[in-house]
Amino acid sequence: MGYRNFRQGFRALKPFAVGPITQERLAPETGNSESTWDSEFQEGCELNIKNLNGQTVSKIQHHGMRVMQLTRLAIQELYTEGIDRYGAFIGFFRSRQAIQALLQGSDLLRPGLRVLDAGCGFGTVTFALLEALRQKNFNYQGVDAFDLTPAMLARFQQTLETHGITRVQLRQADVLALETLPPSWTDYDLILSASMLEYLPRPELPRVLEVMRARLAPGGHILVVITRKVPETKALIQWWWQAERYTAKELRRTFEQAGFHYPVFRRFPRRYFWLNRANYVIEA
Repeated sequence: MGYRNFRQGFRALKPFAVGPITQERLAPETGNSESTWDSEFQEGCELNIKNLNGQTVSKIQHHGMRVMQLTRLAIQELYTEGIDRYGAFIGFFRSRQAIQALLQGSDLLRPGLRVLDAGCGFGTVTFALLEALRQKNFNYQGVDAFDLTPAMLARFQQTLETHGITRVQLRQADVLALETLPPSWTDYDLILSASMLEYLPRPELPRVLEVMRARLAPGGHILVVITRKVPETKALIQWWWQAERYTAKELRRTFEQAGFHYPVFRRFPRRYFWLNRANYVIEA
C-alpha cells in the first residue's frame, strides 16, 4: 500500500477529522514549494497534515538528516510536552480499539492472568487488555505497568482512579534498568509492549528482550507492537516521534538472539489495516 492509499486510510478514521495531506518540496533558494505525491517521503520535503477546515495541524520537515537517538531525559521531555498530541495521534489511529481486537482474537487470554505492560504510557494497552478480558468474561490476577515518563503515569493513575480500577499497579522505571522494579514483578503469564522498544539504542534491543523473557512464568508469552520500516513511518514515526523502525528480518534475528526461538508475526484485524502497514506484531 503506497502513500496515496495510506492517505485513504487516514480518511477512514472517523474520530480524527483530517483533510488534505500533501508533501511539498522545499526550494531553499527561493523559499517556494512544489506539491508532490511520491510514494516515498523525499529529502528536502515537508509533510503538511491539515484538518477538514484546511488548517495545517502538523508539519514534518525532512532535510536529509537521520533522526538522532534521544537520551532518556529527552524521551521524557518529548512525551511530557507532547502528551496531548500523542493522545490525539493514537486516538486518530484507533490504537486502543485495534489492540483490544487483536487480543480478543488471540489465544493469549485466559482467566487468572498475571500481566506486565512494559512501556505503558497512559494506559492504552492496559485498558485495551482489560476490555478484552471483560468481553470474554475472564477475571485477572493483576496487571503491573511501568513507564519512563512520570507525566504519562500520572495520567494513567488518574484514569484508573476515575474508573475505580484497583488491580493495576504502576511504577516509574527505565526498561534499560528493570532491576529497579519491585522483586515481586516477575513470573508473568503475558508481557505486552507497544511503541516503546523503538526508543532503545539498537544494540540494546536483544538484551532488553532477554531481560523481559526472564520475567515470564513457564509457558508465558510476550506480545510486542513495534514500528515497521516503510516510507509512511519515516515521516509519522521517525521524524515526528524520533523513534527507530525495523524490518521483519531485523526483528526475527533480534528475538532469536534474545532466546525467543520461534517468534510469530501476527496481524491486526483487517478493519485496522493501516496499523498493519505501520507496525509489526510479534508474539513469542
